[in-house]
This record gives sequence, C-alpha cells and structure tokens, in this order.
Amino acid sequence: MKKNFVMIVSLVLVMAMLLAGCGKKEEAVAGPVLEGQTPAQIIDALYAVHAPEFGVGTIELDDSDPDMLYYMTGMNDMSLVSQIAVSESMIGSQAYSLVVARAAEGVDAETVAQTMLDNIDPVKWVCVQADDVRSVACGDVVMFVMVSSEYASSITAQNMVDAFAQVCGAELTVDLK
Repeated sequence: MKKNFVMIVSLVLVMAMLLAGCGKKEEAVAGPVLEGQTPAQIIDALYAVHAPEFGVGTIELDDSDPDMLYYMTGMNDMSLVSQIAVSESMIGSQAYSLVVARAAEGVDAETVAQTMLDNIDPVKWVCVQADDVRSVACGDVVMFVMVSSEYASSITAQNMVDAFAQVCGAELTVDLK
C-alpha cells in the first residue's frame, strides 16, 4: 500500500512539473521577448542563424533625420517604437532590407508591423525591386524583411522569418505578407 501511495505521489509531482513548464512557455509568448537586447544585437543574432551571401551593414536609427527614418522604416517619427535598427546591402544595388524594432510602451506590435508593411517602398533603390516581403513580430519585437526573389538561392523572407522565430524562442504573434 505504501509503495502504491509513493508511486501516486511521484506521478502527481512529475505531472505538476510538466504543467508548470508549459505555463512558463505561454508567459514568454505573451510578454516582451529578447529583453535587454538592442535591435542591432537581434540582427546580429539573426545573421548567426542565416545571413545573406552579400555584404550587409547595420545601423541604429533615431528621429534626428526624419527623411532617412521614413526611407528606411516607413515611419515619420519614433512614436511607435523605442528602438530601431536597419541592415541593408553595402555593395551595389541589391534589393535587400531588414528592419528590427522594439514597439514603444503601450503600442501594439501589429501596428508597427503593419505600418512598415504599408509604407516601406520595395522599389526604394530605384533600379531594383524587392518582391518577397514579410512583417512579423514576437512579443514587442517587430522584424520587417524584403528581398528580391533574384537571391532566392541564398536568402528569402521566409529564411529570415524562420531565423527570427528561432532567435525569439517563441511563437510569432504577428505574421503579415
């Protein structure tokens, strides 16, 4: 009888631990992700998972140059975001842009993702065009990527979305095409 009681108590404890682990995962998805990392650091982490085969450079943006901010992010000012970084090709006219931003406190990440999707010009390089475009979010971190399908053998928007999901370590909360 004591053996059965110990077995039942052990099973109950194991089940409680499993259920507690599942609860933690749900909390991580609902709350802010990648705490303490800047958008530029997140971009570095993304490139550690999957990087384009051409040279890229990353810059952090602020609202000191509203024209550049709009050109790179589709936003007129920083009211929707607290931090933002952009990575683009450094050589020639290659249609590739990756934007990572942290939504400002009280701003829904989907609003930021939709603003980028609606306003970033996929023909901003004039002579080349990005035709593979995604805007996703995980918690309060938004990633926008656009790339020409000409580079599909080395990089696609889906590659970067997959890398973002891996770096985020949680389910995407927004996925816009």
